Amino acid sequence: MIVVGGTYREICREPATDNLYGSGLRAAFAISRGCKQLEFISIVDHAEKKEVEALASSFGFTVKLRERTYPIQFHYEVPISPPRIISPNPIIMTPEKIVCSGEAMLVFGILEAASNIRAERLVLDPQGLRPLTEQVTWSANHVAIVGNKSEIRRMSTGNAELSIEQHAEKVREKFKADVVVVKCGALGAVVVDSSEVSRIGVFPTTKVNPLGSGDVFSAVFAYFWAERGNSASEAARLASKATAAWVSREPFQVINNEGNVVSPDGSSEIYGESTSVYIAAPFFTVAERWLVELCRTALMDLGARVFSPLHDVGWGTPEFVAPADLAGLKHADSVLALLDGLDSGTVYEIGYATALGIPVVSLVSDRRSIDLTMIVGNGARIYDEPSSAVYNAIWQGIRRVHSRIVS
Repeated sequence: MIVVGGTYREICREPATDNLYGSGLRAAFAISRGCKQLEFISIVDHAEKKEVEALASSFGFTVKLRERTYPIQFHYEVPISPPRIISPNPIIMTPEKIVCSGEAMLVFGILEAASNIRAERLVLDPQGLRPLTEQVTWSANHVAIVGNKSEIRRMSTGNAELSIEQHAEKVREKFKADVVVVKCGALGAVVVDSSEVSRIGVFPTTKVNPLGSGDVFSAVFAYFWAERGNSASEAARLASKATAAWVSREPFQVINNEGNVVSPDGSSEIYGESTSVYIAAPFFTVAERWLVELCRTALMDLGARVFSPLHDVGWGTPEFVAPADLAGLKHADSVLALLDGLDSGTVYEIGYATALGIPVVSLVSDRRSIDLTMIVGNGARIYDEPSSAVYNAIWQGIRRVHSRIVS
């Protein structure tokens, strides 16, 4: 199997990490234990070339590397925040050219390159950088396109009234692909081929570090669909399972020596198309409003419906604000509570939600256990970083929806 993709340094402020990955290198590393003959093709700067070669040697894959004369870095405040891309060169204006061929191939969009590909079975992950045909030209007997919801919508008509399944079918027809897989983040995935639409569940985990999780999904899907010939729906389900294992631990190889997915710890598959999350939080300072915006944007990007008092009620008299906030809370499937500072209004909302049987997920970065006795004692889940809190707020909402349906 051949993986073509970018290699970039990724720096995150919280949790503090500094890794050389990028979509291509991460994908190659994740599946390298299962692939007996894996080749990675990329472009790197001179300082990083030896690091990539050493990694490939250690984990049993070969590399073909071209050098660029400048570094490219992706900087994140937290894993769910958008990256700042730092490079001294106007990279998109002068794309490099990559030409290669093979039987089974996974090709990512590359920030500084355009690829010309010939393959028997080809998986394309556009990465949302530029229009797909500007990133890759290809000739292949079987093609799968794997993208997140925003990428698939842009590649389709962009019509907001269409369902994601309809967008995927339009993309499949437009690019004459055998299958289109839509990565739906915390809600799993959708697989569309010529005969059916399949919903793929998600495997919830307590800890979630989502940086690069979509790259791992694409890598595992390509391994099972392009390399081993599994059906698209089965390959996507195995990819979802492997991604759960990746985000819940330190980065590691998610395919074992026997070519099977390493199972996530204590996680079973759940299904959910959407859920409603209420954000309970103070918003009196710039820092508080920044955190609300970050969590709201992440929840919406992951497919949740969000009620945010900051956005949906705003400021006003207590007689106006309190009833309006609680009216929104009553219709929520779960609550994401931002608890730093133990704002009295937020604590009140947690108690109100608990009385209604609505699950609460709390984010507390400055934690004293004695202050949280009542909150923890009544079943709220506590996290010290936003990524795990946001994802688990969605999953708790899905579980509550399922429990109401069953009862």
